[in-house]
Amino acid sequence: MRKTPVLMIALAIAFSLGACGGRPAAGKKPESGVVAERADADSDGVTQEEIEENIVGTWMVADKDGRPALTNDKTVYTFVSTNKAYRSASIFNRPGDWPEMWDLNQAFVMDIVGNKVTLKTLLDMHQTTIIEFTIHSIDADEFTADHSIVMTNDGEEVFSSEASFRYVRVDTDYSADFLGMWEGRCTSEGSAFDDGQEHRWDFKNDGTFVYYMKDGDAWVAADAADGDYFVAGNLFCS
Repeated sequence: MRKTPVLMIALAIAFSLGACGGRPAAGKKPESGVVAERADADSDGVTQEEIEENIVGTWMVADKDGRPALTNDKTVYTFVSTNKAYRSASIFNRPGDWPEMWDLNQAFVMDIVGNKVTLKTLLDMHQTTIIEFTIHSIDADEFTADHSIVMTNDGEEVFSSEASFRYVRVDTDYSADFLGMWEGRCTSEGSAFDDGQEHRWDFKNDGTFVYYMKDGDAWVAADAADGDYFVAGNLFCS
């Protein structure tokens, strides 16, 4: 019987601890439907070449509007090439009129023109999401950008938002390390979830987990014990 490791949860995981293609030829229309005219640099001096050289990889929000981002803002973007990207995010109970989101590797087509990176996805026959990054600085470890998102339903805008973000590169994927049984308790001071007791979570490789509580000397699955989770880089969502 293997020893059950201890997991200290303070979501999103504070232990810091997703098709290649080229740019369309000039004057031609890329798959995203955005006509690309090459631009050398924006007013910050960020060139399209710098973005193309650095953007591929996995990035997570670190700061929002100059402040450390809260857990509910910890979106992860994985740019697999200069024309394809994925987003992973769990957004619930966010202030304002933000729609609820549970996205694991939602696919977007991608276009880079000058210092603007545009992502577009068709959620179904009616709903479209367009995300735009206006990048002000980028290197191998981080980039800063003004970020906008517009969601439409049958061509009518149903949601939009703008903010400034700093993103940091995520080099480690903890999804495999999360598998198995973990034991621990809430460590957030004053949290309503801290009952002073140890709990267990059994994370399975199909994206589900079972939650256990102590009943005397026995561990039993809690009511409504089954749940879903995902790990994107070093972001854990459940």
